[in-house]
Amino acid sequence: MAILTDGSKYATPREMAKLSAEMEVYTQLGICTSFVGVVGNFFLKLLNKPYTRKSLSYQATVNENVLLANPACITGCFFDAAKRELKKAGTHGNYDDNEAFSFAILRTVIALFGRKNFAHMSPGELADELTIRSRRINPNKMTRMPLIWFILSCLILIVSAVTTIQVGYFYYISSDYYKLILLGTLVAEVLFGLYVRRRLALTKLAIVVALLGTSFGGEFAVSREGSALSTLTTDQRDRLSRGVRAIHSLIRNIDELNLKKSNLETEIRQNESLFSANEREITDLSKSNEDPAIIQRRRNELAHKNDIINTENSQRRNTISGIDKAIQTRGIYANSLEKIIRQDVGSLFRKKYMEFMFSEDFFFHMLCDLEWETLELVEKRLLEMKATDNLRALGKKEDGIYTFSFSNGITEARIVFDPETTPVKVLNIKSSRAPYDVNMSDEQVESVLKEYGIMPEDATLKKVNDLMEENRRLEKEKRNLEEENRRKQKEVSGLTSDNVQANKTIKDIASKLRNANDDITRLKIENSDIIVEKKGLELEMQALKNDIYNADQTITSLNNEKRKLLEQLNNTKQENSEEIARINQIINHLDQQITTIINEKAQLEEDYKALKNEYNDLSIQYYKNITDTTNTIFQLNIDKKNLEEEVKKKDSDIKNLEDENTKQQTKITSLQNSNTITKGLLKKAKKKLKDLESGGNADFAEIAELKTTISKLEMQNGKYKSDLKDANETIQNNKATIDTLENDKSSLKNALSIADGKIEDLLRKINNLKDENDDLKSRLDNATICKNKSTRKLILDAINDAKEELDMSVPWISYIVDRNQNTRDDELITSIENALNRGVRIKLRYGMGNGSSSKKNNNKKNSRPISYNEIKKLETPPSGDGENQYKRTLYYVWQYHKKAKKSNGELISFKVNDHSKLMIVDKKYYIMGSLNYLSFLYQKTTTDNRGEIMIKDNNSKVMGTLYRLFSFEASSPSWD
Repeated sequence: MAILTDGSKYATPREMAKLSAEMEVYTQLGICTSFVGVVGNFFLKLLNKPYTRKSLSYQATVNENVLLANPACITGCFFDAAKRELKKAGTHGNYDDNEAFSFAILRTVIALFGRKNFAHMSPGELADELTIRSRRINPNKMTRMPLIWFILSCLILIVSAVTTIQVGYFYYISSDYYKLILLGTLVAEVLFGLYVRRRLALTKLAIVVALLGTSFGGEFAVSREGSALSTLTTDQRDRLSRGVRAIHSLIRNIDELNLKKSNLETEIRQNESLFSANEREITDLSKSNEDPAIIQRRRNELAHKNDIINTENSQRRNTISGIDKAIQTRGIYANSLEKIIRQDVGSLFRKKYMEFMFSEDFFFHMLCDLEWETLELVEKRLLEMKATDNLRALGKKEDGIYTFSFSNGITEARIVFDPETTPVKVLNIKSSRAPYDVNMSDEQVESVLKEYGIMPEDATLKKVNDLMEENRRLEKEKRNLEEENRRKQKEVSGLTSDNVQANKTIKDIASKLRNANDDITRLKIENSDIIVEKKGLELEMQALKNDIYNADQTITSLNNEKRKLLEQLNNTKQENSEEIARINQIINHLDQQITTIINEKAQLEEDYKALKNEYNDLSIQYYKNITDTTNTIFQLNIDKKNLEEEVKKKDSDIKNLEDENTKQQTKITSLQNSNTITKGLLKKAKKKLKDLESGGNADFAEIAELKTTISKLEMQNGKYKSDLKDANETIQNNKATIDTLENDKSSLKNALSIADGKIEDLLRKINNLKDENDDLKSRLDNATICKNKSTRKLILDAINDAKEELDMSVPWISYIVDRNQNTRDDELITSIENALNRGVRIKLRYGMGNGSSSKKNNNKKNSRPISYNEIKKLETPPSGDGENQYKRTLYYVWQYHKKAKKSNGELISFKVNDHSKLMIVDKKYYIMGSLNYLSFLYQKTTTDNRGEIMIKDNNSKVMGTLYRLFSFEASSPSWD
């Protein structure tokens, strides 16, 4: 087989010398050296000193002339230059012979044109194709590429340097950033240089391929002339082609039958699982406490289903048995045909390729896995393997063996061989997909099998098709039988299924009644909580409105004062500079106050808006709760009407059955009369027959006629008896069904009566709940109201009044409870300490934000990831808002726990996420409103003019609702 390096024998010495010199000179290092030389010559020229030319073209010409002066060295230098370019392109190795060297060049150059396009070409085909493509590459590209790389690299360095200087000068960045910029530039330069180095090497090698391929002048690929298959006649080739296609069609048909068999086996397993489940359910029904009639009906249904399953599985097993026979028959035909063709083709190949030792697996997979057209491509690869001197270079080593790939455009395949043996072992051939020439009909396959003498002339594959057709017919009959059984089952159990549906409706109504009753009980608690919470929000909103109003009044007053000062300033003479400065100072102070108050007012308005939104949400939730429960009751009324319809339907069914019994009774009377007449006639006929037989002159014709008449009368009598029995059974069955329907109707009526009473009770409870809610609102609205500074006395008196239990709920606790702070409230601290010393049990709900996830989850532990041991290590309370405000509250709770342990009383605290401000004293009266009394309490020296509102009342219903908030009996989290 011709190889690429054979082209060097026909190339001119000048062409090889020129290309060799250019490959050596036109490199990245060469362009850098040339640039240095040009710069040096420039300065030498300025100094009027002698210089020599350093351009790359000049050096290439010099090297070319040197090689031409030594013709014996041209080929060696040419190949050495090509080997250097191979290494630069990333292909490394020792090329002991020209074949390995040629294959390495070809497999490297395909990277320029896309490896996928050449993945399955042989070296000869690669050489031919790459010669054509490489001719299109401009040789000047090799000379220009180093110069382009040099210019772009210089531009990158210049841009990087300028950017670094500008950034460092204007932005004063640290030296670390300079290092990063320089490192990035260096990495970019290196990567760009390596890329250009490889592309330049590939371009040079492509020009080498173009030169050698063009010089060779012919085709490198082997010719198919003289191949083993080419020696066959047209009839022989057609016969082998039909045989291979028949093998593929039989294999495909066997695969389809196996798939059909697998699907049937899966269906059998599924039916067997269903059968077992039905059997278990039948066993479980014996332990059920349901109505015996319902249990028996269910047993009958399950037994009927299991009968159908057994019938279906029996049909499927018969079909599988037929499929197994068909698979066995087709497998025998396929194996016999494959052996005959393998023997013919194997003999042909072994005679042609005596250099190889073929395994049986090679021929088996070649015939079973490859199309006939692909066999010619296989032989072409064998011809190339026969022509080459270096099989290792031709193939690709994988897991200790060598493979030689090829493709026909659809199927990809590999010849597996071992070049280490003599003769060379051809082990196997592997295909990437199943053959596609599988479209032969059964008649065509039969013809091929008869042609090869495998199938007798009178045999046919139609038996298999008849078997499949029989299977389809049985499947259709099975479906029809199943549909008929379902129809009969529906007719038999129609009335009883209505009963089951009615029972289900009764159960649904009972469940809905229970749920509605539970919902009303829950609403009684939830809506009262919402009402109380809304009242607290109303008080806070009213306090905020008062604060906003006061802020407006203060701003108006300050603006009036400022206007007077401005008028006074205008009337002041210019000479009185001290007076002008004083007035300006006062005006500036007023402006600052106005700005501060305006900001405070804006914050108050935001707080008011937030409270308003929360208030609206609570109102929506309140009415939604009522609406949902009312809708449930409305749905119950609809279900009740459905039950009434069921009762009417039962009445109609009972009437129809009674009418049917009347008709059957009339039929029985008619049958009894007819039967009596028939018995009389039969008796007379028998008597006459007896007289004739006992007489002396017997008329045999009359006797025979009488016997016929008696036989007919007996048959008629039997039919009357059968009809009477059927009619009586129908009446009995109808009576049993009527009894069942009467019981069902009675159950439905009882359910209706209970549902009526329950629905009325639910409606009464809803109305009572509304009245209770309205009463709760009214009592909250009529409670005693305290505002602003009067709230101080209200809170202190309440703490001092406590004898047994004091319940307090506040969002935050601040410095006023700490004796070590300047802003403390001594009177408040003393009141709390005295209450503990009196033995009062204090329950404290605290916390707002940074805590549990929902306002309603008051009985859940704080979910925020904060360490309470960290709080215990604090020596002073943290200052500031946000998280510190939360920590400060925890700090004071812990401090008062320590105080409580030293007193006669008890402190139980519970962390919640709540903004309520509430106090209950000995369950006698309550105080609630907007004042956070453990964070702020009016004092004589207080300059804060905020507005606060609190209400006080002793209503027991309201207090019962509020006290549910203090249902905890242990501190959470624990401070022990």
